[in-house]
Amino acid sequence: MTPGETSRVVKRSAWIVPRTDFASGGLALVRLQHPLLPDFTSGFLSPDGLRLGPEVDLPGPLPESQDRVREKRFLIRLLGLASFLKSQGLGLAPRDLARIGSQPGQAERPFLGAPPRPEWQCASPALVVAAVALRLGGLLSTEAEPAALRRAIERALDRPIDPALAEVAISALRSEDADGRPENLLARLATGLDGAGSVLGPELLGLVYPGTFLSDEGFGRTQPAAACGPASLYLGRGALRRECGERSFVELPAGSSLREGSSLERAAALLRHDPLAETFSRAAASDGAMAPPAAGPPLALLACDADRWDPRSRRCWGETLPGGRDLLRFESRRLPAAPWERRDVISFHLGTAEVSALLWLPFPSVASAVSTWETVARSSGGDLAKFLVAVRRVASEFDPSRPGSRAARSSILAARRG
Repeated sequence: MTPGETSRVVKRSAWIVPRTDFASGGLALVRLQHPLLPDFTSGFLSPDGLRLGPEVDLPGPLPESQDRVREKRFLIRLLGLASFLKSQGLGLAPRDLARIGSQPGQAERPFLGAPPRPEWQCASPALVVAAVALRLGGLLSTEAEPAALRRAIERALDRPIDPALAEVAISALRSEDADGRPENLLARLATGLDGAGSVLGPELLGLVYPGTFLSDEGFGRTQPAAACGPASLYLGRGALRRECGERSFVELPAGSSLREGSSLERAAALLRHDPLAETFSRAAASDGAMAPPAAGPPLALLACDADRWDPRSRRCWGETLPGGRDLLRFESRRLPAAPWERRDVISFHLGTAEVSALLWLPFPSVASAVSTWETVARSSGGDLAKFLVAVRRVASEFDPSRPGSRAARSSILAARRG
């Protein structure tokens, strides 16, 4: 370390979905993909609930730039996240709003300090954005219940506050009293922001991992179940995370393809205290067959880029793993397995109904949402990889200040014709 240089200590915390939230939809969190949510790769069941990993950085402070345009973009991003969570039966609890800060190193991006919770415990997206707007003005303390939060917001607005932040909070309260649709509030807040679409569109995109498959009766139990192609990780994660609540889950990345046993070594390190870690560790150091694993709690594993695993790791992973435990194995692969590698197939039907369940943006109306879903479904042709390309193109051209724009739809159709 050079003179005058200070080390930055990064504080982290674990997100836990409490067992008391399982029955009310709290586990939906692990099936969501959003730019403002952590990217979890494991979840271990404990008496307290599902402990997600890796641990999450604690948020930085709220923006202090006094740049109201930047602060407004911060609030629009937060409103987009809260709206997406609401669409999936989740939200942000009033007691957790004081823990919202900025993403470390990116002050314009909001960052949660606690996991989302089932919607019935939470404030509406409008109250969330009003409360954080007043926090930016230094006026609001934490409240435990939505009704108390609403009263606190109204009291705070009677005090001197920056007009731009007051306008956001008042617009949120009016939206709450009118149609209550956070999508309409988001469009109003974005109006007048220069270049809002190019900056904010991709950060409003919410995706859901697939959860219903064409043939899944017992797949992954006696032999691995594989998803193949450019969207294999997205599909494999859907199969893996559907099991949450019943078992722990872990994603296993590939090690070096040139060193025998390296992928099994990485798997053993990630599994740590699970009995299967010792089985993988021994197999990584041995040319012999994999020993039966010891008994353990229910577990689901996803071998990421399984066709890039080294030969020894692939051979041991593909063997039947008997033992006194409930174990599911899934794979994501670039290419299909060789004929002698027995695999179940993870397949998924992609139509308009499925697109509507997987894709979220703050559409201004049901009609505009249906139009986009149909366009994406047609341009994808049932291919999940094309679906992921299409939705990112839609998001890149989605302007929240002009949500009725059909530019994204025209872009998709032009790309399809080309």
